Amino acid sequence: MTLYEWTGVMALLLGAYYALVKVIVSQFKNELSVRFEAQEKLLAAGRQEWANRFERIERQMHDFDADISGINRELPLAYVRREDAIRENTIINAKLDALNDKLEKIAERRTLPRR
Repeated sequence: MTLYEWTGVMALLLGAYYALVKVIVSQFKNELSVRFEAQEKLLAAGRQEWANRFERIERQMHDFDADISGINRELPLAYVRREDAIRENTIINAKLDALNDKLEKIAERRTLPRR
């Protein structure tokens, strides 16, 4: 074989290898682009799911805040503070003691012999 024939065979082999590498690289790029597109779709679906979850959580928090506000408005109407209850109890006990003293005085006057 002559130098020209060797050069032609080598050029043919290099061309074949180049074409093979180019096909492999293009298939790899296509496969990567398909994977990236699938990942982007999954990522978009995940973002939408998280957005829906956060929206649902925000609604629940809003409802919870509304419930707490309602309880805070109704609480003074339904319950008495401890200090207020103690004060009322003290006043009632003082009035009962005063009434008891008056009744004792009346009972004492009736039991005393009259002169």
